Amino acid sequence: MFERLNMALDEGLGMKRLLWLIAALVLVPVIPTVAQQPGSVRWTLKIGESVTSSPGIGPDGTIYVVGNSPSEGDRLVAARPDGTVKWQTPIISSVNTAIAIAADGTLYFGTSSSHFLAFNPDGTEKWDFQPGDRVASSPAIGADGAVYFGSHDRKVYALNPDGTLRWEFETAGPVLSSPALGTDGTVYVGSNDKKLYALTPSGAKKWEFITGQPLTQSPALGSDGRIFLAANDGNIYGVNPDGTRAWTNRTGFGHTSPAIGPDDRLYVGRGKAAAAFGVNGSTNWVFDMGERLNASPAVADDGTVYFTASDDGSETGTLVALRADGSKAWDFRAGGRFGEGSPVIGTDGMIYVGSDNRSGAYLHALWGSAGPANTSWPMFRRSADRTGALPPGGAPLITVLSADRSVAPGSNVVFQVTAIGAAPMRYQWQRNGENLTDACNVFGTQTATLIVNEAMFADAGDYTVLISNDAGAITSQAVRLNVLAGFLEPGTLLWEVPLPGIAASSPAVAADGTAYIVAQTPEDWLLCACRTNGTLQWSLPLGAQTLSSPTIAADGTLYLGTGWPSNRFLAISAEGVIRWTFETGSSVETIAGIAQDGTVYVTANNGRVYALNPDGAKAWEFDTGGQGYISSPAIGADGVIYVGSGHGDEVLGYTVGVFTPCVRTARKSGASVTADRSPPTPQSPPAIRSTSGPSTMKVLSTPSTRTARISGAGSREQRSAQVRLSGLTALCSW
Repeated sequence: MFERLNMALDEGLGMKRLLWLIAALVLVPVIPTVAQQPGSVRWTLKIGESVTSSPGIGPDGTIYVVGNSPSEGDRLVAARPDGTVKWQTPIISSVNTAIAIAADGTLYFGTSSSHFLAFNPDGTEKWDFQPGDRVASSPAIGADGAVYFGSHDRKVYALNPDGTLRWEFETAGPVLSSPALGTDGTVYVGSNDKKLYALTPSGAKKWEFITGQPLTQSPALGSDGRIFLAANDGNIYGVNPDGTRAWTNRTGFGHTSPAIGPDDRLYVGRGKAAAAFGVNGSTNWVFDMGERLNASPAVADDGTVYFTASDDGSETGTLVALRADGSKAWDFRAGGRFGEGSPVIGTDGMIYVGSDNRSGAYLHALWGSAGPANTSWPMFRRSADRTGALPPGGAPLITVLSADRSVAPGSNVVFQVTAIGAAPMRYQWQRNGENLTDACNVFGTQTATLIVNEAMFADAGDYTVLISNDAGAITSQAVRLNVLAGFLEPGTLLWEVPLPGIAASSPAVAADGTAYIVAQTPEDWLLCACRTNGTLQWSLPLGAQTLSSPTIAADGTLYLGTGWPSNRFLAISAEGVIRWTFETGSSVETIAGIAQDGTVYVTANNGRVYALNPDGAKAWEFDTGGQGYISSPAIGADGVIYVGSGHGDEVLGYTVGVFTPCVRTARKSGASVTADRSPPTPQSPPAIRSTSGPSTMKVLSTPSTRTARISGAGSREQRSAQVRLSGLTALCSW
């Protein structure tokens, strides 16, 4: 003992931590030597002056509970099955939730001081996540290790096992209800906005079910997929898996969260009564406890149901064991009141429950008659480890997938996938749709983790994983591996793609590295997509002469114009699917311009400028008056559209050759806007193609009601033109 104290002092532990250590060394449980009759006490352990959480049981049988002492603060206590203290450690503030224990022994719980904590099985803190407000919602742990909980800040949170945020979902009220996870990973949770929400594992809302009052209780999940809810509006609800109401039983106010017995009965505390309900909502029996029930019941495998009750302000409380027919089997008077901490049943049938009175807080171990009921939801948070989750079942569902990677040649790459579903699950990784096998530098092709060692250009491409079990299969979205060329000697050939025809356009490169180019064959014109590893991803027949080059929007949409015989403007997805077409009535041989709001500007050989919405609907069009010669549009930083056409001016008889549109710079002097012919910059509009005969440059505003025509000459003679533009003056000199 003294050696441990000296070690603690040498390690610089604080005085409060040292006091807890001393307490852990000297606390000895009171272990009566009575017969192992149901309801008799095996041991009692003092854990402070008040108990503030529901106890939970870890994989190794350790019992975890939080106690509080006004003089020494809150502490997390780990007790062995024999009632001796394994360890105890101070925590940041009080805990009003159950402690959820993951398969690896990690402990999760929230606090009243706006912290959500993870502790290692040895009592050391693992990480601390801070939501926007206090946490009174017990956590749920998914099959993939994700942790779900609600907060007073009106949000439902999903955290990765390392404590990073996976997603958050905002409701219209504080979230005190504890989430429950279905076999498919669906998250069911209530909010004070009077709604029960069903959320996908990725955080999207599937449906909502409206009750009549703020919803603070936690749902219980049935084996048939139904959700059972004892709500603050005085009703008990059965909700179908699609969010529709199955039944309602109005019983009065003061409900606890339900538990489900081996006969599919629902057991609920309401007011001072314990009640049993059939799976169809009918009332089976009601037992008068004489004291208020504040905690959810727990059901043993032999049908015995354990309820705890204590009146407000009372110094005593009672745990009552009821048979399946509603008659009392036995009761236990704790000598202290039971709070909102629900009893937990161990696999050996032991019952653990906390109580407190003026003399202190105690964790009791009582002999029970059987282990937990083999039902979908036999106690609060479903199981002794308080994970609040049904075992995963059904076809695989992917919850986490690695992101795209861009690496230097020779780098090691790891792709991982996490899925839930009925065990066992099988994995098959693929590259560009072809199955991979463990060979050379690729390993783990039939596991959840794929390793690519010393990646080279041949390893680049789209990686997917096929996951299957006896219930079904799913293929993941593609994750892209880019092997960057910037680490090679300039001019090194990376790859060549054999096109199905002659290259007929300039290439366009998407953010993910995919290159798009038009190829001409004797039969047709094709839009081709080339992967970053130099393979052809797809080719799309265009059915018309195509002399323009593709343009790529921020969302990956490709825009391309065609000529005879269709004379269309196309929007094409990154997968090579035509989303919509717009008939221009004339060949489109120019490159489209895309504004920041997604508006697409395109010019056709009929001399017209078209403004199209992202869905393909025409916003407006402008006739330049020219025929045959028209430039690609350019969009200024202020949204002004620049375009050149072959339309001549009858007054000014001169020839315009290569023409660079004016770069507009605005100043706040009077109401004028000045422009000068500056050398082109990366932000400047591109030069217009060379033409013969008089030409004009059009400056178009958005929307089209603001237009101006400025004439220009290719000679050295200085000329200027002035037009009124919505009260502003546009000047251009050369």
